[in-house]
Amino acid sequence: MVRRFAARLWWGQVALGLGGCSGSGDPKADRPAMGTVDTGSTVAPVVDADGDGYPAPEDCDDADPAVFPGADDPPYDGVDSDCAGDDDFDADHDGVSRDADCDDADPLRFPGNTELLCDQVDGDCDGEVERAASCAFGEEDALAVLDAPGFDVRLAPDLTGDGLPDLFGLVNVSFQTGHGGSDTDVLQIWGQDADGVAPVATVTSSAELATSYWTEFGVARAMAAGDADGDGMDDLWVTPAGGSALLLLGPITGDVDLDARGLATGAQALLPATDVDGDGTGDLFGWDHVSFGPWHDGGSARTLPIDGQPEAAIDYEGDRAVVGLVAGGFGAWDAETGALLASWKGFFAYPAVAADMNGDGYADFGFVGKVYYGPIVDGREPDPDVVLEDELDRNLEPGVAGDVDGDGAEEIALVESSSTFIVHASTPGTFPVADVSYQLPPGSVSIGPWFNARAEVAIGSYYAPVDLFDLPLWPVE
Repeated sequence: MVRRFAARLWWGQVALGLGGCSGSGDPKADRPAMGTVDTGSTVAPVVDADGDGYPAPEDCDDADPAVFPGADDPPYDGVDSDCAGDDDFDADHDGVSRDADCDDADPLRFPGNTELLCDQVDGDCDGEVERAASCAFGEEDALAVLDAPGFDVRLAPDLTGDGLPDLFGLVNVSFQTGHGGSDTDVLQIWGQDADGVAPVATVTSSAELATSYWTEFGVARAMAAGDADGDGMDDLWVTPAGGSALLLLGPITGDVDLDARGLATGAQALLPATDVDGDGTGDLFGWDHVSFGPWHDGGSARTLPIDGQPEAAIDYEGDRAVVGLVAGGFGAWDAETGALLASWKGFFAYPAVAADMNGDGYADFGFVGKVYYGPIVDGREPDPDVVLEDELDRNLEPGVAGDVDGDGAEEIALVESSSTFIVHASTPGTFPVADVSYQLPPGSVSIGPWFNARAEVAIGSYYAPVDLFDLPLWPVE
C-alpha cells in the first residue's frame, strides 16, 4: 500500500557552553555581540553594515536589515528574506514554482508526483482524480488477521489495563481455530503484545450472548465499553439475551464467568459508553432513556427518560444535549431535563447513524444513500447535503462512524451483503459511492484507530477471521 509523507528539516542555532543551552527564539537576540575575528595573523573587525545582528558573508544581503538567516520570508515577493537560498515562488517547497504547481500550499501535490488512487486528490496535477480497483481491499491487504471468527467486533480504549487499546466481539467457537464442539458464542477480548494481536480473555455465560437486538427504531447494540465507576479503568457492559446488561469491572485479564462476576445494572447498552454529562464516567443510551454513571452493583446513578432512541451526545446552542431517533425523524433533547429541543420529521428512513461528518462540531445524520448536515433546526425539512449513488443499486445501510484520518471529520461505514464502504462525506454534493470511499470485505465494522495506532477499521464475520485494516489517509482540508 502506497503512502505519502511530507517532512521539513528545520535548522537552528545551538549555543554550547559550560552554562548549558538557552535561547530566546529570536535569531537576533540569541546572536553574540559584534566584535573582532582572529584570522590567525591579523585581527579584522566584524562588519554588520545593516545592523541586523548578522555580518557578511553570513548575511546574504548586509544592506537590508530585513534580510538575515532565520527572518520571516513571505512567499512571492522575490526576496530571499531568510537567506535560505530557496525558490521564493515555491511556497510549499515541493520543488515546483507557483506558476507550474496546481496547489502551491500542499507539498504532496505537484506535476510528476506519484498519484495515489484512493485519496480523492489530484496528486500529480493532471486535472483528474484517478481511481482504480486498488481502492478495494481484501483480506490479503489487512494489517493483521485474527485467528478467530469474531462477529460484531468493537474497539475499546483499554479493557486489560496495559495502557493499549483492545478489541472485543463474539466468537463462534465451533469455527475458531483449535476448537471444536457445538455452535456456541463466547465473548472474546483481544489485546496487543510484542507479536501483534493476541486473545487475552474469554467471557462465558449460561445465557445466550448477543451484540445487538431489535427495538422499535431498529437494531440496537447490546455491548458497550467505558469507565463505569470513575476509577480511570475501562469496564464492559454485556447484555445476555432476554436480560439486562451485566457490568464487568476492569481490568479484565483472564477468562471470566459472566454469571459469577457480572454486576446487575438493569440497563440495556445500545452504544459504546459516552460521558454525556462530563463527570468522567460512562453513560449508556437505552432505547428510550439515558442512564448516567457512576455505576454500582444494582444500577446507575440516575436515569433520564427520552421520547426516542438517543444516538450521540452533542453541544446544542451551548448546552449539552443528546440526539437520536424519533418516529419519522431525528430529535435533540436537553441532557439535564430530557426536554425535546428540536426535531426533524417526515422524511427520514431507517437505519441511521449520527456523527460529525464535516468536522463543524455538529452532529450530522447518515441514512441509506444520504447525509444531512447539522445542526438540527426545529421544523426544518432539509434536502440532503450528500447523495451517494450506486450503479449496482445496493442497499447500503449506515453502520458505525469514526474519524479514520484524524482530521476532525468522522467517516461512516455503509454495509451490504457483499461489501463494506468507508465513506468520506465531508464535502456536500452528489457522488458515486465508489469515488468517496474505500471498499472492504463485508461484515460487522468498528472504526479505530486501534492496533499500534495504525489499524483504523476492524471487519468481523461470524464464519471468517477478523481483519484489521490500515487505510491510506484522506487529505486534511
